[in-house]
Amino acid sequence: MSETSELSLEEVNTWKVDALKLFCRKRNLKTSGAKAELVARVFAASEMGIQVQASAKELMCITESERAKLLFTPEGSKLPDPLGLKDGWIDEKDGLTSWPPIFLSDITKYLMADHPGKDIKLHERVMNEYKEGKAYRLFDSGFLKEVFYHELENMDFCFLKAKCTHSMKVGDTPHTSWICSRKNGEIISAYCTCTAGMSGSCIHVMALLFRIEAANRNGMTNPACTSKECVWNVPIGNKTVIKPSRICDMEWKASKLNKETTRPAIDSRRKLFNSHEELKPLTPKRKEEVVL
Repeated sequence: MSETSELSLEEVNTWKVDALKLFCRKRNLKTSGAKAELVARVFAASEMGIQVQASAKELMCITESERAKLLFTPEGSKLPDPLGLKDGWIDEKDGLTSWPPIFLSDITKYLMADHPGKDIKLHERVMNEYKEGKAYRLFDSGFLKEVFYHELENMDFCFLKAKCTHSMKVGDTPHTSWICSRKNGEIISAYCTCTAGMSGSCIHVMALLFRIEAANRNGMTNPACTSKECVWNVPIGNKTVIKPSRICDMEWKASKLNKETTRPAIDSRRKLFNSHEELKPLTPKRKEEVVL
């Protein structure tokens, strides 16, 4: 049985039914019907050049191979799989100030990397998608859940991931989207567990990018000091108790690097005046000395 596209109708007519069904099955075509229908289906597939479809196992291997390519930096360094990382993720409340500065220009540059120069209207499309598109609605409507941040040790890269509820089947298991970017905001790669997630630009990934962009644009990743909690009033440890003391009992220090001097507040050789001390009258001898 020939598998080439150069099959004549006479040759196909000589095949047995099992051979016709096998030909159709390999190309995900219907295998039902009489022999005449199968012959017509096989001959049409041959004329259209329909190729043999990969099996489920082969497709899985291809998918894993393509996904593994997303875990390499432009310099060739291997990154861990975000879906396999269990520890080190920081929730949105604590990790918000560590998010990379991703803006619309970075999103456009990331999308243009796959087809540079072929779509001069892409920036306008991104703006429109941000304002009115489905990806923005997923973020704006709360379908995109909490964003988690993971910093890679000794590397200039970080991961951000979030779950996103299905737009049509809200009861199904949410998709998980992640992006990898440099700490300066350059987007390196992205992935989602949805059907179109291998492209790195599905609506769930875009919703995650729009969430990060909105946080940066609104100053949430770098809040002003007046927007922060008054941490200077927070006591550290137990309350310090300052006890009153007489000046003459204090020691005054001048602290310098590798040198420290200490001296009393009043020279100990000087007699202190005590107003409460009882005054004694002068003796006759002392009176004579005072008069002289």
